[in-house]
Amino acid sequence: MKKLIKKSEPILGLGESIIVLAIILGILGFLIIGQHQEPQAPLLIAFVVLMVYGRLRGFTWDTII
Repeated sequence: MKKLIKKSEPILGLGESIIVLAIILGILGFLIIGQHQEPQAPLLIAFVVLMVYGRLRGFTWDTII
């Protein structure tokens, strides 16, 4: 019988986290302040960007959502 090997989740470093945070805040600032949009659409865009980035980094959808 094969043993199931549980794959470990990727780990983000502090520097990478700060860069991602700066990019997300930049997107939100540009869309809300610069383009005078209501905050609903920019927040949705930011969440989608974070989810796609997390998936590309190797996180599972169960972890992301």
